[in-house]
Amino acid sequence: MFRTATLFSFMSFDACIIYLYFGIMVYRLNMKSKINTQFFLLCLSFAEWSFAFAFIYDAPTKAAAWSWYRIAVIGLGTYEVMAIQFFFALTKVRRTALTRVINILVYIPLVLQIVTISGKTMITDFVSTKFGWVEIFATKSPILWIQLFNVVFCILLGLTLTFLWYRRTKLPNEKKQAKLIFVIGIFSFFPGAINNIVLPLAHITIMPSLGQLFLVVFIIGISYSIKNYNLMTLTAEIAVNEIISKIMDMLVLTDQYGMIIKVNKNLEEMLGYEEKELLAKSFGELVEEPLVEVVEKVARGSDTIKSMELNYRTKNEDLLPVKASMSSIIDKNGFVLGMVIVAHDMRLTKKLQDEVSERMKIAQSLMESNEKLKELDKLKSDFLSTVSHELRTPLTSVLGFAKIIRKKLEETIYPVLPDGDKKVERTMSVLLDNIDIILVEGERLTNLINDVLDIEKMEAGKIELRLEEVEIGSVIKKSIAVFSSMAEQKGIRLINESEESLPKIVCDKDRITQVIANLLSNAIKFTDKGAVTCFATQSGNNIRISIKDDGIGIEAENLTAVFDKFKQIGDTMTDKPKGTGLGLPICKQIVEYHGGKIWVESEFGKGSNFIFLLPVNGDSLKETKDEIIKNSVHSDINNKNPECEKNSKVVLVADDEAAIRKLVIEGLEECNYVIEEANDGLSTIQMAKKLKPDVIILDIMMPGINGFDVTAVLKNDPETANIPIVVISIIENKERGLKSGADYYLLKPIDMEELVDILGKLICTE
Repeated sequence: MFRTATLFSFMSFDACIIYLYFGIMVYRLNMKSKINTQFFLLCLSFAEWSFAFAFIYDAPTKAAAWSWYRIAVIGLGTYEVMAIQFFFALTKVRRTALTRVINILVYIPLVLQIVTISGKTMITDFVSTKFGWVEIFATKSPILWIQLFNVVFCILLGLTLTFLWYRRTKLPNEKKQAKLIFVIGIFSFFPGAINNIVLPLAHITIMPSLGQLFLVVFIIGISYSIKNYNLMTLTAEIAVNEIISKIMDMLVLTDQYGMIIKVNKNLEEMLGYEEKELLAKSFGELVEEPLVEVVEKVARGSDTIKSMELNYRTKNEDLLPVKASMSSIIDKNGFVLGMVIVAHDMRLTKKLQDEVSERMKIAQSLMESNEKLKELDKLKSDFLSTVSHELRTPLTSVLGFAKIIRKKLEETIYPVLPDGDKKVERTMSVLLDNIDIILVEGERLTNLINDVLDIEKMEAGKIELRLEEVEIGSVIKKSIAVFSSMAEQKGIRLINESEESLPKIVCDKDRITQVIANLLSNAIKFTDKGAVTCFATQSGNNIRISIKDDGIGIEAENLTAVFDKFKQIGDTMTDKPKGTGLGLPICKQIVEYHGGKIWVESEFGKGSNFIFLLPVNGDSLKETKDEIIKNSVHSDINNKNPECEKNSKVVLVADDEAAIRKLVIEGLEECNYVIEEANDGLSTIQMAKKLKPDVIILDIMMPGINGFDVTAVLKNDPETANIPIVVISIIENKERGLKSGADYYLLKPIDMEELVDILGKLICTE
């Protein structure tokens, strides 16, 4: 008849087999891993314990049970030690004085048990039950309580270390492992401890082998964790294999006889082999050319091939051209262990060379195109500069004579015409309107020329800033006052929201005024209803100025293009705004020359906000030399009486253009000056010395000797040094003109009213 004790013996024996199976399996995953090794030793101690108890349950006598128990004590004592070592390795606890003490203390119960089983002081006894021989504890033995404390301590320490590991680690895999092991430990150790410790203390027997069942669950859970979450430490062998697998070239390792022992994945893929197919081959079988002598030299360690072109044979017998290097592997004693051959696919090299060559051609083409674009840009700039300068001369005549004609019509012709003649009055009105159109369009053309020249100078780095301390709030107020009528005509509000008491900044007042005026003009131009608001605030070390409008706004794709030269947003065939597209680029250049920054924020249909920053802290007021000269001249002029007698005052007009001379003469005819003319630089010098004129009106671009040199000659001659010189030119080089000695430097087209006023101040004395 089958006995219950026999069933428990079979269960213990099966547990022994399971412990051994999982211990060996985990150990073979990585035999150099400390964790795997400790786990194997733990399983071995469980297996020895279970094996002995398989015979205890079904022992024929108590003496036989006691004999097997003495064998089981080895496993009973060592599994606690192995468990502590395993948890230390698993949770990566560093070796410290405390861990060393713990390792020593857990050996004490093992020693005590070994002592007791060889003597008469027993902590365990066996009684015969229906389950076979069952273990009970001698509760009065002090050694028993030491043993039980050690078991409980090991269980709690293992669970605590696992919990702390779970809290400490940042790696997802380790968190999963720690959580799994902790849960398995709770559900295996505690029920097992109740069955194997608590109940025997109370002399109660339910199922003696139940504790081993819980331990089997624990071991299986640990094995699952190690296998599925790769709980393995990095070893040199693993690292080398990983490095080999990551090498992009084809790699072969051979022994000292040239037999292949290792290849990387790249070679397998390129040749179509699997590694196991290549392990039975010699390296010579992979190549087309006979390499017996070469391989022998390398194998002997007498040669190293740094570069050799050869053909690999693929599995399909195709040839793969490669460039290979060979080197022998030699140990510290000088013995050749094998060879390493690294080969690079020549097809990839050729492809790369072709790509590099193609990119070099593209780069060369781009460089040539860039040079051509630079030449074209220079030609464009030179052309615009030349044309703009040359346009000034005829434009001066057109505007000058138009103003003279209008003045004579109003002052001379119109008063003598018969009153009441509707036809004459209508004709006069049309004539005046036509002249006004000429003047307006002439001024527009002048502004266009000035913009083109401004851009040309800024790009060439020739812009001159006249720095001074400026109250930016005052500049904004004046600019808004100028454009208020323009805003009223369109029915929009022009609002100033600038902060009071803004600090002074060092800047070119005229240039900054130009920026604000341009932004205000654009804002009003593109706003049909709503308001245009100007904000000025201090932001750190900068003044932040923004012009915000409720206009049409700018589409997102055009935001970066608004500061490009000649770029205007809109349909050029239908709604192109008036202008050159140079206003905003000039604003950008001016702001950046001041060390500032300008940008736009806009949403199409919801208005735009142009913002620029100007630094508050600048150098103290720096007056350029031309400004100093100008100020000194003005201080002298301001002391003169503009209402003095003008009769017999001689004015020498020097210009190679007859039309310009005629324009100046007609513009000055009411001043009762004696006008003399000169058409080149040499005659100007000669006439100045002969006539000693009261003022010389001088052009720069004249044949023979230019106006700069004429000014220098006259100012360095004691006979003519005191003659005031007013330069009127298409050349915008005020600094050079003032340095040469000119008292005033005006640009064409000529503003005759300004010229008359300047001559009156220069000629008249108190």
